[in-house]
Amino acid sequence: MTMRLLTGPTLQIIATADARVSARIDDTRFDADIPRWLAIARAMAEQYCGQFFAEQTWREDLDDFPAADDGFKVPFASSVEITYWNGSAWASLSTPAQFLWVSDQCTCVAPVLGTSWPSLPTVAVGPRVRIDMTAGAASIGAVPDAVKEFAIAHVALWADENRAASPQDLKVVPWLLAGLDPLRVW
Repeated sequence: MTMRLLTGPTLQIIATADARVSARIDDTRFDADIPRWLAIARAMAEQYCGQFFAEQTWREDLDDFPAADDGFKVPFASSVEITYWNGSAWASLSTPAQFLWVSDQCTCVAPVLGTSWPSLPTVAVGPRVRIDMTAGAASIGAVPDAVKEFAIAHVALWADENRAASPQDLKVVPWLLAGLDPLRVW
C-alpha cells in the first residue's frame, strides 16, 4: 500500500517568538528562518519516532475494501474517512459503519461487527476505495514537550551556526534524539 499526503501539516509546533526566547536568540534576524527550522525539526522528530506531531491527512487508494488485518502506516489516526466508488460518484461510508483501532504501529479499519462493506461495482481502471486518515496534534498544546524541546534545541544550534541554508544542510544532532525515545513507535 502506498500512502500519499493529502493535506500537509500547517501547525507550527512553537510560536516563533517563543522559540526565539527559548533558543536564546536576542534579535529578530532569524524570524524568517525559525518557522522553517521548526518544521524541519518536527519532520525529523516524526521520521525518528514513526508518528505525526502536527495534524496532517494521508490518503490510500485501493481496489477493494481493506481486510481487518490490513494496517495503514498512519499510526494513531484521530479520524478516518472512507469513500468508495458506487458506480457513478464517490460516496462516503458513514462513520458508525466502521471500526478503527491501532495495531502494531498501524491504524486498521473494519466494518462494525455484524455489518459488511458495501458491494463495489466493477471498474475498468483505477481505485474503488479511498481511505483518508488524519493524525497528529491539532494545537500547540497537544504537541509533546519532548518534541518542542527537540525543535528548540535544533533552532538554537542552527541559529548559532548562522545557517539560513537549505533543508538538506540542516543536520539532526544525534544525541538529541534520545529525548524522543519515549515517543518512538518501536
